[in-house]
Amino acid sequence: MESVELSNPAAFVSPLNPAFLCLFVFNLVFGFSLALNCISGIPVDTSPSGIVTALLVGGVVVASRRRSGFIDPLAALAALVVIAGLLCAIVSLFLPLGSASNYILRSGSACFSIIHYLVIFGIGSRNRIGALRVAAWACFLTGLGTLMGTLSGHGVNRLVGTNDALAAGLLCAILVSFVALAFLWLAKFSFRAVIFGVEPITPVVAPIESGKERESIEDRCARLGTQHGLTKREVELCALLARGRNGRAISDQLTLSYNTVKTHVKHIYMKLDVHTQQELIDLVEDGLGRQEEGA
Repeated sequence: MESVELSNPAAFVSPLNPAFLCLFVFNLVFGFSLALNCISGIPVDTSPSGIVTALLVGGVVVASRRRSGFIDPLAALAALVVIAGLLCAIVSLFLPLGSASNYILRSGSACFSIIHYLVIFGIGSRNRIGALRVAAWACFLTGLGTLMGTLSGHGVNRLVGTNDALAAGLLCAILVSFVALAFLWLAKFSFRAVIFGVEPITPVVAPIESGKERESIEDRCARLGTQHGLTKREVELCALLARGRNGRAISDQLTLSYNTVKTHVKHIYMKLDVHTQQELIDLVEDGLGRQEEGA
């Protein structure tokens, strides 16, 4: 998979992608809703919130003009519902609102769970090789977020009745943090772009090499380096990539670590404005063709 990822970096989603942070945060909310107001470790029954979730999702889908255009509006709606749930949890410290906050928070996290599975299945349909890694990271962050959220919910429960002011302060801190995430950062992020930004894997077709062509590849990569600001090492890697070499072969030939090669390749693709190794090969071959025509 490493070789395929090096040749098609745009086909793989990085573990540092903001979508994974959103997944962690919303599952933290889910865990919080499970633990909040529980008695003797028994969570509040929030099964009726499924009806509210279905109505919210159905309304967003109907209101969307494009079939896949409901993903980002649904994420925004989920964020608003979570904020409402946190506000309700704060108010319930002073007014008898019962388990209303649990129902609202559960509805918000359930809406995001739909986005969670759409992202995984969407990426998997476009790149089946990378889908396993995406699913693994999603499972890890889902569990971690739920665990931390549950611990936070139990912490608030212990404060209720003994130190309501501190409990309210903790809930306010969670609310402010979530608002900052939803409106200052999540507002600029698109889950739809994550799904459709994953490009299908393009097989690499290496050029047929000859003595003259090998020299031409070196010369063309040197010219590309001058035009696009490649470093000497990047020009060297560019020529190897243009011959169809994979990451491991380049790592062994140049005695570099695979991660170093991967970093250089990302810089080369960015500077040359290509997204796959095949596009780089085509770019170099295009220059070779023009050179031969001129000769």
